[in-house]
Parts: sequence; structure tokens; C-alpha cells
Amino acid sequence: MKEKILVIDDDRAICELVKDALEIEGFSVNTARGADNAIEKIEQTHPMIIILDLNLPGINGFELTRILKKDSKAKNIPIILMSAKFTDTQSIVTGLSSGADDYIAKPFDIDILVARVKAILRRTSGGGYEEQEIIESKNIKVNLKSKTVYIREKEVKLSPREFELLVYLMKKNGAALNRNTILQAVWDYSYFGTTRTVDVHIQQLRKKLKDDGKIIQTVSKTGYKFED
Repeated sequence: MKEKILVIDDDRAICELVKDALEIEGFSVNTARGADNAIEKIEQTHPMIIILDLNLPGINGFELTRILKKDSKAKNIPIILMSAKFTDTQSIVTGLSSGADDYIAKPFDIDILVARVKAILRRTSGGGYEEQEIIESKNIKVNLKSKTVYIREKEVKLSPREFELLVYLMKKNGAALNRNTILQAVWDYSYFGTTRTVDVHIQQLRKKLKDDGKIIQTVSKTGYKFED
């Protein structure tokens, strides 16, 4: 069965470009031109990834991401945001904070977008965790099978990317990791762009873990480490 992807963009040319490129790679691709049509398409097709433009008519991509992440049927679908207008640091922070897994600026290299789609599918396909099911450190308990995180027995809701980042840092307990190393391991591709995305995810992860920097430490301004 082909893996399904939904592309949401009011630009017909972009929809067709992305659709053609992904179909060549063997994916089944549907498109939507706005938020209302998108929600209907999600219910009908059950995509494995959503590629979402931010500058949509009516409900914009930021708000649609928040809506989807509160929907019980859609909240676990990874989202890649795209934008030609919202490319500043604060917009990227807002997009990732709303629950998106990745962010790509327009114009973009279509091969890079395809690579990012494949990377997310590898990460979410269920084959990344071996024999170990539970990992624990201090007050944090992570169930790798159910992909749930608890602090002092209270569940903490993380995005798929935040979850992967936390697991990677915990498994590398005590090791100083630079941003490029983290990108290659967690994002699973050669990242074409700024390592700022690591900082944004660390920032969000610290907030959700109520971590003041003692658990996930900044190392010489070049990277991070998890300290048990």
C-alpha cells in the first residue's frame, strides 16, 4: 500500500509540483486548497504526513496546525510547514511551537522536501526502537512503544519531534552533542539551513519538562547534553 501524503496550499502550481515529485517516489498524494477542504481530505484519506502552507485564505497555517494538534484523529500526523512570507525566526518558532515537525522556506529545492518527507516517515514508521521499551532518568519516564513521557507519573504531551529529541538526548546521557550531530541524528537528513531549529526544539522541550537547564544543559554555546 502506498504511503499517503496531503499537500495543503492555495497555489495550484505548488500543489502540482510537490504532488508530481512525491508520486514519482511512489507516494499517494492528495491536495487541498484551504483549511475547510483540508480537514475533509484528512478525514477521507488518513495521510501519514501533511505538507502545509502557512499563507492560506481564511484560517492560516498556524491556526490550522493548532486545530489539527487538538484533534484526536489528526494530532499524531507529522506536519511540514512551508512559507514564502513567514520566514523570520519568530515565525519559525511559532510554527514549531504550534506542533509542526519541520519548517521549510519557499522557494525550496524539491529534492530537499522529498528527503525530509522520507526522513519523517522513517522516523515514524515504528522501526527505530529495538528491544528496550522503557527508559528512565531522574523524574522522567519514557515509554518507547507507546511514545509517552511522564514526569513524576504525570504525562507530558510532546510533539513527535520533541519526543525523538528527548529520547536521543537521554540515550546519549552525559555526552556533549553539537547542533549538527543532533540534526543528523534526530532529523535524519543532511540539514540544508540553520541549526536554529535545534535551539527552538530544545527551548520547547525545556518548557514542557519544566527544566531550568539542569537536565538539558547548554555546552559551550555549541550544543547540548542530557545530564542524569
